[in-house]
Amino acid sequence: MSDNPPFGPPRRISDEETVVSLTGLLFAWRDDKPDYLAMTGTNDLFLATFSTTEQLYEFHQDDGNLRIKRIDDQPEFLSSLPYWIEPGVRLRVIINPYVTPQQTIRFKEVKRSPPLMIGASAEARTSSLESTPDRATAPKIAGRGC
Repeated sequence: MSDNPPFGPPRRISDEETVVSLTGLLFAWRDDKPDYLAMTGTNDLFLATFSTTEQLYEFHQDDGNLRIKRIDDQPEFLSSLPYWIEPGVRLRVIINPYVTPQQTIRFKEVKRSPPLMIGASAEARTSSLESTPDRATAPKIAGRGC
């Protein structure tokens, strides 16, 4: 993916929400922790989930340390993830990111409630986002810890 142009910050392209199940999806694991992705234009980190191993390998380089984990239980998985990685850096869960022919990255983002919200649901809802080319910024997406 390093041959692609830099991408700008993610922006919402649809207000449509759909209910999804994360159970059975895959995510990358490296050095005993999830392999987060970074995108330019935001300090947030992204935990990308995928339907297939082929999709996963399009975004994560296997240096011999990459492992693949499967989500066995959606509510347990979502409750195990921190909302904040550190002050000002959220952890955002995304589903099946892909590069379009127009060289943008599209993905569905799981809407998560911030901590300490009473009655927060473990139901996963998504909305569509896109990161568009921005040649004045750093590389568009990079694996954390690579």
